[in-house]
Amino acid sequence: NNNNLMKNNHIITENISTQTTIENIIENEDNNLEYKQTIMSLNNQIEAYISDIETKEEQINQQNQHIYDLQIMMAELEETSRSSALRAEKAEEHLQILISNWEKADSI
Repeated sequence: NNNNLMKNNHIITENISTQTTIENIIENEDNNLEYKQTIMSLNNQIEAYISDIETKEEQINQQNQHIYDLQIMMAELEETSRSSALRAEKAEEHLQILISNWEKADSI
C-alpha cells in the first residue's frame, strides 16, 4: 500500500512537472507570437518609410529637372537679350547715320 502511495506521489509530481512544462511552452508560444507581430509591424513601418523616401526622392529629381530646364531657359534668354541689345545698337547707329544724312541734305 505504501508502495502504491509512493508511486501515486511520483505520478502526481510528474504530472505537475508536465503541466508546468506545457504552461511554459504555451507562454513561450504567446511571447513568440507577440514578437512576430511586433516584428511584422516594424517591418511594415520600415516599408512605409522606404516608400515615402522613394516618393520624396522622385519629387526632388523632378524639381532638379525643372531647375535645370529653367537654367537653360535663362541662358537662352540672356543670349536673346545680348543679341537684341546688339541689334538695338546697330539700329541706333543707322538712325544716327540717317539723321546726319538728313542734316547734310538740309544744309545743301
